[in-house]
Amino acid sequence: MKQVYQSALVGESTTRPVMIFDMDGTLSNDENRLHHWDAAKASMMIYKNGNDPAQMEAAENRFRSYHGLAIEDLFHEIPLTMLEMAIADERFETWILTARPNTYAGKTCLWLQRSLGCTGDSGTFNPKKMVDRVVMRMAGDNTSSCVIKRQYCLARIPENLRASSMIIDNDPQVTAELGHHMNTFTFKPTLRL
Repeated sequence: MKQVYQSALVGESTTRPVMIFDMDGTLSNDENRLHHWDAAKASMMIYKNGNDPAQMEAAENRFRSYHGLAIEDLFHEIPLTMLEMAIADERFETWILTARPNTYAGKTCLWLQRSLGCTGDSGTFNPKKMVDRVVMRMAGDNTSSCVIKRQYCLARIPENLRASSMIIDNDPQVTAELGHHMNTFTFKPTLRL
């Protein structure tokens, strides 16, 4: 990574169009850990309906499990190929914009390096194969992924560059919201090359 922002509140504006990629469910295949996400969401609903602190703690534990297992994910071939092509095209900046908490920054960067082949057999690192920016949510911030991504993109991508920028995300809410401002691609894991 050329820059890792562990908060969606920081980072300079870009001077080039941007190819933006989501992590969980887009670049990384999170199928092996989705049961943790679903259980966490269910606990959150119970907590909101009955204000049971035990349910909040259960949800937080499940979210930690979901994010903690991400290092083991395989990658989705189509978005990873798109990312590699964007990295190779110097007309674009490449960003990872994820709602994953910044406490997982080290594991996220390691996963990206491994998946993009940034480290060869000799262990040497090739920064030319890395993204320009990784942006993660602050731990404890429960703002929706859609809101975080919209705010970050609109604040960091000048209006004259938005029409030639694109976000690739598996969340249709994110692509629908940002589709008013830039190009979007909603990734579905069932797509095959």
